[in-house]
Amino acid sequence: MELRTMLRELARLRKLLDEISAARKGLEEVLANLPESKRIAELRESARVVAGQKESLEHEIREAAKALWQPGQPKEVIGGVKVRERKCLVYSTIATLEWCEKNAKTYLQTSLDVAAFERAVLAGALPGAPAEVENIVEVVLDRDLSAYLEEPRQVEVKDEGKGHEQQAG
Repeated sequence: MELRTMLRELARLRKLLDEISAARKGLEEVLANLPESKRIAELRESARVVAGQKESLEHEIREAAKALWQPGQPKEVIGGVKVRERKCLVYSTIATLEWCEKNAKTYLQTSLDVAAFERAVLAGALPGAPAEVENIVEVVLDRDLSAYLEEPRQVEVKDEGKGHEQQAG
């Protein structure tokens, strides 16, 4: 394409883009004044605020569950809240390579056999290895917590022919 032809086409496309942008801006102004658009904006803001509150409360629940739970106790702290433990190794690869060279050459092939080394350390088979085992406790919240939305029910308990109400949870 010749340079003049390309410039003419570019000018046409720029003009068309300006017209489209002006039309879109006009429609956006009309839409912004509709009650539905204002309601959508309100709902977006409400969703942002509620999402922040939800994240904060989930963090508080996780911290409270960690504080309540002790190793050796059941993994379920309360219905819908479970604790998951895992072990994580923290070590310097260079220090580990040097240590294995002196103490455990079986974990060195052409480089460190990381998976075998980590399994051995976690199993306690390499005392003195330059690695620390960290216990990581994670709290997992069930996705479905709808049981907590139900109100406590009033049930009637018969006691010597008399009806007494008690709250059932």
